[in-house]
Amino acid sequence: MTFSFKSLLLSLILMLFCLGTQAQANLEFNQVLYQSLSGSAVNSGTKILATTTLTVPAGKIWKITSARARWTVSSVFLGGNCSSDPIGLYLDDVEIFYSALTTSNYPIFDGVIWLPPGTYTLELRGYNCSSGTIPGAGFITVMEFNVVP
Repeated sequence: MTFSFKSLLLSLILMLFCLGTQAQANLEFNQVLYQSLSGSAVNSGTKILATTTLTVPAGKIWKITSARARWTVSSVFLGGNCSSDPIGLYLDDVEIFYSALTTSNYPIFDGVIWLPPGTYTLELRGYNCSSGTIPGAGFITVMEFNVVP
């Protein structure tokens, strides 16, 4: 196998270019955060059960690693056609977790959500078709990273 001078020169330039480039930043693990929400749906219809503001500080990145929501009463209380009333978590009006199952089941959160610095609204929303008050709860877990230049 023979290399020409042009191939050698091109290879050297490519190696120097690769050695001279750097990633924009590195991520350094900082902490784990847990945010819970709870509230009650009163009477029938779609309801915002709870809301909170999440703030990712400057110089940080958040990675949402899990999210869950459920009704916190027995499925017997939900009863009849209402035993699979949906409940979910929404981040800035985008559904990140949804369950239309009874209180004893959790669907799997199978995604990862990266949040850059900024302010976000997290809501727990539920729909119930009964005339009573039905409590629900939800949470997210977050890994926080420092952005290191």
